[in-house]
Amino acid sequence: MNHLKGINLSNNVIVMANGTSRGGRSIKSVDKLRSQKEMTNWVFDENQLPADSCFGLRHASVWASRYLSRGESKFVAVGGDGTMNALLNGIISACKKHRKPIDQMTIGAVGTGSSNDFHKPFNGKTIHGLPCKIDFNQTRSQDIGQIKNLDTGEARYFLLNCGIGLTANANRYFSSGHRLITRLKKISVDLAIAFTAIKSVLGHTNTPVTIQFDEEEKKNYLLTNLALLKNPHVAGSFKYPSLVGHDDRKLAVFLSHDQSRFRFFKTLLGLLRQSFDESHQALKTTVSKVTIKCDSEIAVECDGEVELGKHFEISILKERINVCL
Repeated sequence: MNHLKGINLSNNVIVMANGTSRGGRSIKSVDKLRSQKEMTNWVFDENQLPADSCFGLRHASVWASRYLSRGESKFVAVGGDGTMNALLNGIISACKKHRKPIDQMTIGAVGTGSSNDFHKPFNGKTIHGLPCKIDFNQTRSQDIGQIKNLDTGEARYFLLNCGIGLTANANRYFSSGHRLITRLKKISVDLAIAFTAIKSVLGHTNTPVTIQFDEEEKKNYLLTNLALLKNPHVAGSFKYPSLVGHDDRKLAVFLSHDQSRFRFFKTLLGLLRQSFDESHQALKTTVSKVTIKCDSEIAVECDGEVELGKHFEISILKERINVCL
């Protein structure tokens, strides 16, 4: 069933369609969208995005460059948050290559993924039962987060959030293709997320790190988890308190350190109520930049996509991009 009343579906929209999301089941949704009469002028470019995120970004860059070179500026990601992230990174890379302003680009999405955090809070608009943000006449300017590996110089961009520590390890397991997780996703995404959270907490060990917020003094922590957010929704029903706006060039910081497994379980339970307790080895604030360094490799995720490294800087780009509402 579609709830598209009041939505003006533009012509000349380029669609990055990822048929592999939700364990490959989203391919049926892609076929339904392609047959939608209002979308007959949309260009569906179906991509089986590789599991290797680095190759996936290179692939997305080549993909976006092909369309930007033709003057296209309206894009839609059909997939999960990872597909949206690939689209974002592809567009930014292509804009740099072709010397086009990022703020002239507009992106929307149809959510066929597991969590679809980009669509939260849901606006009530759906197509074939899928959450959608595809009205190019209703848009807003959105900050872009950047995570830069200071050892390699490589950068990745995000719209939603960045996580380091326990949640990054959880995302890594959730996206691993492990047989049990795949089965649980088919039964219930929320069940798969809950299982992943419990398994990750039980197997977690705090990691020694050095963190610097903006230009403040560097401090050493035994890191349990660090969440850096533009969107407070992180996975399933977990949600942090809202501290920042979509275009204020700030990141919301939620740091959990030196916490036992039991204590972090309580932190997770609090997130189900949009609550974050600062009274026990925890900190929340807003910043423009965070630098984190570790002697050994740590997992870092942005919009659910995970990479490994030792030294990162997370900040907000000067440029913004337009997103559909």
